[in-house]
Amino acid sequence: MLLFFFAAAASSATDCTPCHRKQTQAYATTGMAHSISAWKSRIGEVGHAFSESRFVIKNSGRAMVHRIERRGLVSEQPVALTMGSGRVGQSFGVVIGDRLFESPVSWFSQRASWGMSPGYENDVAPEFDRRIETECLFCHTSGRAASVADLKPIACENCHPGAVPGHFSNPARLPAPEQDRGCEACHLQGEARVLDPGQSWSDPRPSFSTYVSSPPTQGLRVVSQVEQLALSKCVRESAGQLRCGSCHNPHGAPKSVKQVCAGCHAGRLSNSHGKYGDGCVTCHMPRQPTPEVAHTAYTNHRIQIPGSAEAVTSVDRALRAWREPPAALRERGQGLAYVYAGQREESAEWVQRGFALLLGLRAKDAAVYSALGSVLMQKSRPAEAVKMYDEALRLRPADAETVHNLAVAELAAGNTSGAIDRAERAISFDPYYERSWLMLVGVYTHLDKPALRAATIERYLKLVPQNLTFRTLQRAGAPKLTRP
Repeated sequence: MLLFFFAAAASSATDCTPCHRKQTQAYATTGMAHSISAWKSRIGEVGHAFSESRFVIKNSGRAMVHRIERRGLVSEQPVALTMGSGRVGQSFGVVIGDRLFESPVSWFSQRASWGMSPGYENDVAPEFDRRIETECLFCHTSGRAASVADLKPIACENCHPGAVPGHFSNPARLPAPEQDRGCEACHLQGEARVLDPGQSWSDPRPSFSTYVSSPPTQGLRVVSQVEQLALSKCVRESAGQLRCGSCHNPHGAPKSVKQVCAGCHAGRLSNSHGKYGDGCVTCHMPRQPTPEVAHTAYTNHRIQIPGSAEAVTSVDRALRAWREPPAALRERGQGLAYVYAGQREESAEWVQRGFALLLGLRAKDAAVYSALGSVLMQKSRPAEAVKMYDEALRLRPADAETVHNLAVAELAAGNTSGAIDRAERAISFDPYYERSWLMLVGVYTHLDKPALRAATIERYLKLVPQNLTFRTLQRAGAPKLTRP
């Protein structure tokens, strides 16, 4: 049971076909309807010099198998989940125990070849160890499921939230500012997304706020179509008439972008642009590469004049909520956003802004205490971080990540026995939480306790026999320490 991802099993997506056959049949031809899919018969190889690894993609019976070869060791896993429609690319998930992990190799459709999955390019030891978190599944699947086999692609209810039980609302009938909320949920990543207190990405419709940079981040980002479009002059001067649905029709015949553009520009541009046919997008919304995903180009939704340059971004950037949360959550949301984005971007200024906001809150929840603890660790104040993580754990018991962070803080504060105890607790909550296992191995190595080190490695390999990292540690044996 994949209880790590989903709180409970849910019924399959509501069947809208009897009343909306035309719409559902048209939707079935879209990429969203194939956001996850069955495997396709593909083979290939990827060499990764950075880690001295070779990846082999092969077919075995009814499954695609991904294989890692590195320094005489081999690990291979059958693919359990294909993520992505394949129009841009596809990534793959494997099941280890009862957890879902991402494969280090992906298929890139635009160049029709295999390559390292985003984020793995500079990994010195790529492995089947990166969790596919519920935040990823939130945008790639529909509803909740008890197992990977029960996961469903994006369905009607993703974009048509329930207004009354058994039926769904129509975004087209909402006020103009609200019509794109469904698109924003998955096409507006921003700098940080902050869940409201008590919310989880595994909830059917979690409540959260997205924070963007002002001035906006330079360059094309993968999941920023809504923000790009909103920054365009066309949208700003359309008085709310130009929106995602103006050009995208998820359940009907594809719209002519030229006709949409002609609604405002026909009189002035018909003569000079007549020879370009339906090529508005080609020149004004070109596909461009992004540093976030290699081998791939994405449509730039800024709708710019060819050759025009974006304004230089100010050094003093701030974060703002795309849609303001309730007043009681504004300082909390902005504080968490600054900490999350600041740590990712290695911006001490943003981290400090967030820390000050969160520290001043009267009411603090588990997410706030955890964020404060992480900043205190950055400030080399582990004893204070321990107190924050203790509070977070009190409010969110049995959370492996929180307990692991507490273990790290205890170790930094000099409480080695407490750190070992906390790491073992994290493992008891989530046996596949690899960071805690690696921490224990490191602690026993430092304490020069080779028997405990070896026993810890052996315990983990009983869970994940093919793990290359722990097999490499086992093969190397306990290193001798140089003492002062």
